[in-house]
Formats: sequence, structure tokens, C-alpha cells
Amino acid sequence: GNIKNGSNKYLDLNTFVLTLEGKLLFTNNAVIRGNVGTSKMILKASSIQTIAKPTFVDNTINYLQMENPAGVTLEGTNNELKIGNNLNFVVGKFTTTGIGNLLTFMDDANYTGADSNKFIVGKCKKIGNDPFVFPIGKDSKFAPCEISAPQQNTDAFIAEYFAASHPKQNKKKEANIYAHNKATGR
Repeated sequence: GNIKNGSNKYLDLNTFVLTLEGKLLFTNNAVIRGNVGTSKMILKASSIQTIAKPTFVDNTINYLQMENPAGVTLEGTNNELKIGNNLNFVVGKFTTTGIGNLLTFMDDANYTGADSNKFIVGKCKKIGNDPFVFPIGKDSKFAPCEISAPQQNTDAFIAEYFAASHPKQNKKKEANIYAHNKATGR
């Protein structure tokens, strides 16, 4: 069902698992503390679930599991959700297409289960010095994008898939340089 917290406190997951089969209805600056230990939230519904800003302390959830065939969407604008450890795609797509919205994998964080039916639609960010494959796409197109290991654990890269031709497609060399720069952040 729905979870409602109208106080200005936080709901502390503190290594527990919260399965949400409805909506989060938080007011008065109430948030979920999900950035501790093995704190996990499972989003499981039959209609689109939204994550408002702020929902989590430091906008971070350590473990997030997607079990929603209708998908999950970051609500509003400039909403950044950070994955502290793992995003597990069981079913559904995660949409970040609002202005300034972003799903961020923190240093050493990763994901499992992404494929042609389960990926991120919109911007995805990776922080850290590990190689990473961005689980991105659009509509029914899964188009993962890979980076090699950056040097610093504070390095950050953003990827987003666009289902369109590159504007410089007639100039092969320039298009390749542009594509490389978009993937590496240079």
C-alpha cells in the first residue's frame, strides 16, 4: 500500500527492507534514511511509481530493487537519486527524463539485471575509478555505453542514449571524436 509520513522526522531503514507497493506520501520534510548498511527498498507496483525530491537522506539509497513493470520515475526537476551499493532490475524501466534529473551510481556502486526490457531512460551518472557499463536506452532500445576505469575515485561521467543520428554524421572523424568526448566527459 501507500506509506505516509507527515512528521518532520525520518523513516530509518537501518539495514531493513522496505517493500513499497503503492506511493510515498511524505510531507514536512520527512525522508527515508536508506544510506546505512544493507538498507534496501523494493519498488513493486502495477502502475508507475515516482520518487520525489527529497525522499532519502542525502538523496541516497544503498540498495534499490525495481519490480514494477510500469516503471519508476524521478519526479520534478533537479532530482538526483544516488545508489550507494546496487540497483537490481527485476522488471521495469527507471526514467530520469525531467529537467536536471539524474540517477547516480556512487563509487563502487553497480547494478544487476539490466537488459532490453530493464534499463535507465534518461541521464545516468557514475562516480568512481571502476570500469562501468551504463545501463541506458530509450523506448524499446537498450543501448549500454561502457567506460574504462578512470584514475580517481571522484571522477564522474554522465551518459544518456539519444535515438537519433549524430548531427555530424557526414564528417566521420568529427563524429567519432564527438562520440568519444560525450562518453568520456572530455
